This record gives sequence, C-alpha cells and structure tokens, in this order.
Amino acid sequence: RDRYAEAYRRQNRAFLDFVNTGIFPESGADCWDGYCASFVAQAGVKALQSGVKTPVNMMNKPEFYK
Repeated sequence: RDRYAEAYRRQNRAFLDFVNTGIFPESGADCWDGYCASFVAQAGVKALQSGVKTPVNMMNKPEFYK
C-alpha cells in the first residue's frame, strides 16, 4: 500500500545497514516482536471465527529478549 511505502523503505534500509555493519538497529524488530505479532494475529483469527471478543494473554517477556 502507498501509505506504508516510506515505512517499508526505512525498514529495508535498516536491514541493509545491519547486513553491512553487523550493528542491530535500535528501532528494529526482533524475534520477540514477531512472536507477539503472531500471537495477536492468532487471537484475531479466533475472534473472527467465533464472533466473540478474544483476550490476548501473553507470557512475560523472557530475560534473553531484554
């Protein structure tokens, strides 16, 4: 989508900077962010299928992601 174009460009630039320098960007997503996104998406699918509001009960963020 056009409204996300600049965000995608920034994300791609940050990834390429990481590849070139090995320095992880401060604002970059990590595995925990991906886990959270998939967890929320699963709850959304369940809510759509059931027609009922579905809570998102996440576990605490593990120490190794902090």
